[in-house]
Amino acid sequence: MRANRFSNVASTYDKHAYPQRALADSLSIMMPDCNPDKILEIGSGTGILTQLLINTYPVSKIHGIDLSLSMINLCKEKFSNANVSFESSDVLTHSRPNYYDLIVSSSTLHWTNDLLFTLKKIYKNLKPNGFFVLGMMLEGTLHEIRELKKEIAPHKGKGLILPSYNKFNDLILKSKFNILKKNHQEDKFIYPNTHTFIKAIHEQGVTTIPRHDRPLNKTELSKLVNLYEDKYKTNEGIYATYETSCYLLQK
Repeated sequence: MRANRFSNVASTYDKHAYPQRALADSLSIMMPDCNPDKILEIGSGTGILTQLLINTYPVSKIHGIDLSLSMINLCKEKFSNANVSFESSDVLTHSRPNYYDLIVSSSTLHWTNDLLFTLKKIYKNLKPNGFFVLGMMLEGTLHEIRELKKEIAPHKGKGLILPSYNKFNDLILKSKFNILKKNHQEDKFIYPNTHTFIKAIHEQGVTTIPRHDRPLNKTELSKLVNLYEDKYKTNEGIYATYETSCYLLQK
């Protein structure tokens, strides 16, 4: 995962985080009925899920990690609770074997390059019988803009490749987690127009492209905007799809 992707948008992320808030809300009803002593939040971002954790487990020690130092500093300013701490750290190097009672992550793990390795790392950091609550963005997310980009500029790369629901379920089982609960859904979020939509995802770091890809030029971007308006319009504006899944897992 690239830290600067989100460090550059820390101040604008929350303004457009409707899909991320919806996924965090869905995760909040997946939380296990227990009294965890130590909780790790992976990809704490601007603290959307952190606040829900505080509400659910007010006496637990919550430690949030994120690659973005800007996001971490923002959370340190936002939360003064003595039981909540934050650290700029990578999930792949954050090693606390058999340490946490509960690990949570929302809208984060889809940025990792090796999901199975990441899941196994998280598994090791949980105590025996510990819980992992996870919210994922899946391959149907923003498929409209990816399909149009492929149509307009097929030579410029595919961008971020998200896992399918079935493939991700297989990875969970391979990582040895037990699936206690899961929820899979697809939602359409409405934006006034394509320009507003593209600005929103840009100010969340979503449009940052992989190093091997090339951005659309002005002509291609103008064509994408016009095609999007034609193909995905509603009475209220245009829509964008988010495919997500939520899990309650146990070690």
